[in-house]
Amino acid sequence: MPGTATLIKFGGFVKTDLFIDANQAGTYYGGYVPSSFPSSPQPHTVNATVSMRPSRFSAEFRQPVEGNETGDTVKAYLEYDFLGNYERTSLRLRQFYAEYKRILVGQTWTAFGDPDVFPDTLEFEGPPGIIGLRQPMIRYTQPINDSNRIGISVEKSGTDTPFSTQFGTPVGSSLWPDLVAFYRLEKKNGHLHFAFVSRSVGGVIPNTLVPDLRNHVNGFGGSLSGAWGTSKNNVVFQLVFGKGISNYYNDNFGLGTDVGFDSKGKLVATPTGSGEFGYQHYWTKKLRSTLSYAYTQINSPAGDPGFTYHVSNYATANLIVQPTVRFLFGGEYIYGSLVRKDGFKWVAPRIQGSVTYYINKYPKE
Repeated sequence: MPGTATLIKFGGFVKTDLFIDANQAGTYYGGYVPSSFPSSPQPHTVNATVSMRPSRFSAEFRQPVEGNETGDTVKAYLEYDFLGNYERTSLRLRQFYAEYKRILVGQTWTAFGDPDVFPDTLEFEGPPGIIGLRQPMIRYTQPINDSNRIGISVEKSGTDTPFSTQFGTPVGSSLWPDLVAFYRLEKKNGHLHFAFVSRSVGGVIPNTLVPDLRNHVNGFGGSLSGAWGTSKNNVVFQLVFGKGISNYYNDNFGLGTDVGFDSKGKLVATPTGSGEFGYQHYWTKKLRSTLSYAYTQINSPAGDPGFTYHVSNYATANLIVQPTVRFLFGGEYIYGSLVRKDGFKWVAPRIQGSVTYYINKYPKE
């Protein structure tokens, strides 16, 4: 900024997707979301359309600390995309945070996840069971040496309660914010990331004392993720397990699957687990392909309705051409299936073509 010591960098990309669904692939315009697949038999139909909703705009600020002679700066980052509405193109805040030395405040990727292990898919949403949540937090990171660091994060709580029960519609609540501890190992060719989350999940059903949901239950989860690569081949993976953590998944927040009632009417945290794997190969410097597979399972308690999300499979294969650092295009095949709690299964293949132009991006020197 002229006349100041503040640096500003604008970035992002413009992305347009053309996709053809061989069968109805849910109702989330511009993304591939198995949780929105049909939950009962209906006619199969082809659907084709175009979307630019994954396009993104970002601004990064670097500002020196006044009176600090060591040259320390505050970093702030702001990022939007156009997925603010389920069916239309509208702005959505992705990230807005500030970071000074070892402390981060604001909204960004949860420390329970690892955004560096998202496979290189043209399909915007990615694997349903990967940790894809961005939320408000206060995070502290402590470097141990050049390769190892640990940290803790206090993050927004939010219990996904069932939409309805025999007693009424619950309102979720928590006794404490979500607490995340993590460890990260960074090496030249890759990294490992381990995280553990502790949660209080429960709530209350308004205007009744039966049942008394103020007796919250504990939720917990662990995630292990990593990436390894060379100039021609790269591998990413993530494994997740726990109870009461479904809303951390890429495809499950807001679906009411953190807690439920067992056959005796007792409140329980819902067990769940997922895994994803991606392999990328560079055929040439400008031509690459990625294969990915993901599996997600949520073991809903007896009180959840039959249409509740149970098991999903997700797989992709693509071919991407990137003639310059600012421009790429390619094609991809996506396979997704979802099995509901009552056994109903829906399969929805998609063929997608994408073109992306990156804003203010330059080759590395």
